[in-house]
Amino acid sequence: TFEYSAVRPSKPASVFEPSDNAEFTVGFTTYPTENKTYYVTVEDYFHNVVKNESKELSTSSNKIKLNFGKLPAGWYRLIISDGSKNIYNSGFSVVHSVSDRKNNLHFAMDFAGMALTSGETEVRNLGRALRLAGIDTVRERYYWNYSEVLRKHNNQTVADTGLDVINMFNDSPQELLAGGYMADDLFEVYNFQKSYAENYQGLVDYMEVWNEEDTSFATETADRYASFLKAAAVGITDGSNTMGVSHGGFAQSPFDTRYMDFCMLNDFMEYSDLYNYHAYASGGNDYTKTPSMRHNEMGENRDILTAYGYDNRRSWVTE
Repeated sequence: TFEYSAVRPSKPASVFEPSDNAEFTVGFTTYPTENKTYYVTVEDYFHNVVKNESKELSTSSNKIKLNFGKLPAGWYRLIISDGSKNIYNSGFSVVHSVSDRKNNLHFAMDFAGMALTSGETEVRNLGRALRLAGIDTVRERYYWNYSEVLRKHNNQTVADTGLDVINMFNDSPQELLAGGYMADDLFEVYNFQKSYAENYQGLVDYMEVWNEEDTSFATETADRYASFLKAAAVGITDGSNTMGVSHGGFAQSPFDTRYMDFCMLNDFMEYSDLYNYHAYASGGNDYTKTPSMRHNEMGENRDILTAYGYDNRRSWVTE
């Protein structure tokens, strides 16, 4: 059966540099029985038409080559139609080379490469795209229940792309649970994190101990989580002299601070190098693409630090 198969960019993740020709290959499952015409449109971020052309697919070919030349830096949408319907509608980017940028800016993103990629090549390609997008730090996953070979290979590959790595874990082996989500034996927590820090020194910059412990990702009380964090932090410190520690990102704050207050009262910030929270924005209008942040959420999180005497502590937004 003849039908559209895939669009493959000449650069990984459809991220180009201004010196690159923005090239794509449109593939089909087989050769058509008659010549076909396809209509190709490239729009910029604001829906202005940048390119508009038609391409013929002959009976002797099962692919169409697209070459839009060198485009200015920006975000673009590629739309391909068969005349009756769109067969492809997706974005691509043209970004300045890393060497051409100011080096005093810092951007991080939630990565989860284990879920997004399969294999070293995909990790490296995505890492390149992130570096070109201006990202220098990624938040990766390191699950306790994953095999050590898989975990280390993934983190080594991510680090090799030149990205700094924050690792987050929020699971525990079933045999160590006593009804909740976190391992009950704090010596096991200490040993796991100490071994982790020893194995990943130089590859991972920070370990984030759990994720949104004040939500449904855990049922443990704040004092129980504080103990869990302390055991993990001591293990990391004993295993590495370079790796930092972060508590799991708070998500309920600043609207309900009770969980955070009890963590603070249990001195958990003495075991975390930074204050970590999650602050989501709403989607924004399709044409302005301007997101809206919940009113003064970041300032209110800073107020919590000030109230407990940690106003000089760094704050990270990891989601």
